[in-house]
Amino acid sequence: MKEKDLVSILGLVAANLVPLVMVLLGRWGVAEVLVLYWAETGVVGLFTILRVLFAGAPMPYHKPVTFQQLKTAPSHKTLPLFLADWGLIGKLLLSFFFSLPYFLFMFLQGCALYLFLEFVAGYGWPVQAVKWGVLGLVMGHGVGFVKGYLLSGEFRRTFPEHCVEAPFHRLAILQTVLGCAGWVSYESAGYAVFLMSAFVVVKTGIELYPPKSYGRGSV
Repeated sequence: MKEKDLVSILGLVAANLVPLVMVLLGRWGVAEVLVLYWAETGVVGLFTILRVLFAGAPMPYHKPVTFQQLKTAPSHKTLPLFLADWGLIGKLLLSFFFSLPYFLFMFLQGCALYLFLEFVAGYGWPVQAVKWGVLGLVMGHGVGFVKGYLLSGEFRRTFPEHCVEAPFHRLAILQTVLGCAGWVSYESAGYAVFLMSAFVVVKTGIELYPPKSYGRGSV
């Protein structure tokens, strides 16, 4: 990690310490951790949209485009051509088309999680219990966005289309691990504290040292 990223790292670690401490103290269980990190998916999605809007690198095919070039361009290049010419409108469209599948998947996952917690595990839906944890994650990701993205000047070197790649990788990796951890903890209730603590540590490690494809443009 670069020295300039120290504040971002500390913010992320501090945010993830909240669920870890609450689990170790016995105040939180499987349901609270699962709901907290499901909610974090939405936090990441919102900061991704901000990253797209602030991205300063030119979008693909940013040179002026003539009608003849547009007419003869392959179909898969048509959208970037329009996005390049529209500037801010292009970024808004990119954010919109990112949000549709991302938040739809989050919604469906939330429905599945609700059914699991309410009718399978019988834990209930602990929204009020995790509100301070969600606030901590918002602050942690906010520190990373301001310090690691804006103040560091990274936004000037970031392409808008690269910002929307990493969240989907995050969604696939972390939410798969999240589901497995929740089911294993439910089946092994006696080891729930240990398993949930281990999951929080592993999740934090993935955030700090992500795979290359996961890390590009990550929040």
